[in-house]
Amino acid sequence: MNVLEVHVPPLRERLSDVPILCDYLLRRLNRQLGMGVPSVTDEVKEHFMNYAWPGNVRELQNVLERGMNEAWREPIAWEHVREYFLRPRHTVREEKPRATMRELRKANDRLYVRQVLEQCGGNKALAAEKLGMSRSTLYRKLAEKGLS
Repeated sequence: MNVLEVHVPPLRERLSDVPILCDYLLRRLNRQLGMGVPSVTDEVKEHFMNYAWPGNVRELQNVLERGMNEAWREPIAWEHVREYFLRPRHTVREEKPRATMRELRKANDRLYVRQVLEQCGGNKALAAEKLGMSRSTLYRKLAEKGLS
């Protein structure tokens, strides 16, 4: 049952929460991992607030855990996490348009028909039988899919 719906915006839309989340996650991770990292420096929090966090809070948690492993018992400083932000995967890139289900199905159908034709050595009558269709239907599909 959907009794109560709570909308939590992504972290990129509430960057002012980053310092509070850093402190909370650090306490929780210290407890879970049995570590004693005392804090996250203000410089790190400042850098964190200038990042879009495409992986949301989970990414923040992972970066903090990485920093904890580097810092050990010192406060997490920028040098402990800087390398993570220098990697190419963090560059902004345009999202490619995704194919529709119809386009994906059409591409799969084309591939499957081509494979069956190859298995049958180009024998269209045999391929049509394996595909469960008449030869005329196969010829029509081949023409539609540009396979002739």
